Amino acid sequence: MKKALSNGVPAIIMIVRFLFGANMSFGQILEGGLPGILLGILTTALGGAVAIWVDRSTGGSGIAGAAISSTAASAIATPSSLGGCGC
Repeated sequence: MKKALSNGVPAIIMIVRFLFGANMSFGQILEGGLPGILLGILTTALGGAVAIWVDRSTGGSGIAGAAISSTAASAIATPSSLGGCGC
């Protein structure tokens, strides 16, 4: 079962990365300014290092950890975008 399902993992990672990043706009990056950009880079770098290390230490290749860390900036932007939607 693992062998059959593992063939689809790269496609799933690409789709999920696109979906998480699609809710951001360049205007949000400018609105956040330098502190927001630095926070996004720092969160992605540090969170990514930890996620990749944990993935590798539990027997993975590090790809899942890298995929999780690549969504960190989007995860930071999500609460503010939901709060500003007028819902």
